Amino acid sequence: MTAPLICTGEVTMVDTTTVTCAGEWQVYESDLLEFAHLLTFDLQMFGVLLSACAVVFIIGHSAGRTAKLMNRV
Repeated sequence: MTAPLICTGEVTMVDTTTVTCAGEWQVYESDLLEFAHLLTFDLQMFGVLLSACAVVFIIGHSAGRTAKLMNRV
């Protein structure tokens, strides 16, 4: 995750790609950035959750059909 940097002193532009800071650079950390990081899409977690939901659905559907066929519901 990338975090923004904040200069504690005066910022000067050397050229179009280089910026210097008269003070020191500090990493800006906030709870909002951490929360935004938690909302990113994780393909591996999606696969695990989708597989778990599919397995639970198949087991529940099979149990329901079996109960119906045995006339217990």
